Amino acid sequence: MLYLVIATAFNVAAFAAMKYTEGFTLLYPSVLTIILYFIGVVLFAVAAKRVDVSMIYVVSFGLGTVALSLIGYAFFQESFSLAKVVAIIAVITGVVILSIPAKQNKKKPPQYELEEAS
Repeated sequence: MLYLVIATAFNVAAFAAMKYTEGFTLLYPSVLTIILYFIGVVLFAVAAKRVDVSMIYVVSFGLGTVALSLIGYAFFQESFSLAKVVAIIAVITGVVILSIPAKQNKKKPPQYELEEAS
């Protein structure tokens, strides 16, 4: 799960950096954005070994959306309303609920024995 959170942070940083690329016409912000995305994708691949794919999507896009909303408000003077606050709370609640592991069936799968051919 740690790789997933770090990968999400890299993707959030890439989205924020993209704001400075001016449509990928400025070299340094564009290169930074591409590097941040690359690192994020590699970390998502590592996380995919240990975390369900559905969780990767939920955590990365849910928490990423919350983080980008806060970054947009704090650094880019984007609007913030009661509706956004309610939506952020709903997203966080959904991520928490989906992160709770389901009770797993403790039954062992049936064991089959191969019969020897005579």
